[in-house]
Amino acid sequence: MKWNFKGSALLVLCSTDMSENSYYGDTMLQHLNRNGDSSSIQLSKAGPIYAIEWSPIAVEFCVVYGFMPSKATIFNSKCDVAWELSSGAKNAAYYSFDGLHLALCGFGNVAGNMEIWNIKDRKCISQIEPLDTTHFQWCYDNYHFITATTAPRLRVKNGFKVWRLTGELIYEYKTNENQELWQVLWQPGTYNRGQKAPIVSPDGSAPGKPKAAAAYRPPHLRQTTRQVPK
Repeated sequence: MKWNFKGSALLVLCSTDMSENSYYGDTMLQHLNRNGDSSSIQLSKAGPIYAIEWSPIAVEFCVVYGFMPSKATIFNSKCDVAWELSSGAKNAAYYSFDGLHLALCGFGNVAGNMEIWNIKDRKCISQIEPLDTTHFQWCYDNYHFITATTAPRLRVKNGFKVWRLTGELIYEYKTNENQELWQVLWQPGTYNRGQKAPIVSPDGSAPGKPKAAAAYRPPHLRQTTRQVPK
C-alpha cells in the first residue's frame, strides 16, 4: 500500500495465488480515496506489476507492469491514462524529490538500461547502462543520482557511481577485491531543495553526447600571443 504525499488517496496492490490465466496468479491495482470511493486501475498489458510510485508534487502516479518488455504508464487522479512512456526491460521507477523527473530502470534479473524522463516536456533526456545495479537514489539537489552494487545481493564488483541526470558519469568508487559495500546514502539536509535541474550539461553540450573535436592546428600556430622582438 502507498499513500500519496497529500494523504488523500491510497494505492493497494492485490494478488491471487492462482488464476485461470496464470499458474502463478494475477496482480491487480486498486485506487482508494479518503472519502471512500474506490476504483480498479485498468492496465493495457497482462502480467505482473513491478512498481507503483506517486508523484511528490501531483496526484498522478506511475505504474510499471506487464510481461517483458514491460510498460510504464502515468495515471491522473481519475485513474485515467495521462500518458504512456516507452516499453522496455524495466521493473522500477523513481521520481526526483521535486517531481520534475522520473527514472525508469531495469534492475535485478532484468538486464535493462535506465531512462531519465522530463515530466513536464514528456521527453526522455538521457539513457545509461549501470550494470549490476542493486541500489538507486536521487540526490536532494534533484540533479544528481547514485547507483550502487552492494552486498549481500552481489558480493563481487561492489562500488557506486554518481551521475548527472543528463547522463554524465562524474564519479566512480570501486571496492578492493576482498571488500564488500553494504550501503550508500546521500546525506540529507545539505543540499538546496527545489532547485530546477538544467536539461543540458553545464558546458552547454547536449546530454550524453561527446564534445566535437577541435580542428587541428600545427604546433607553431597554437600560441595565441607572440612577443614582438625589441
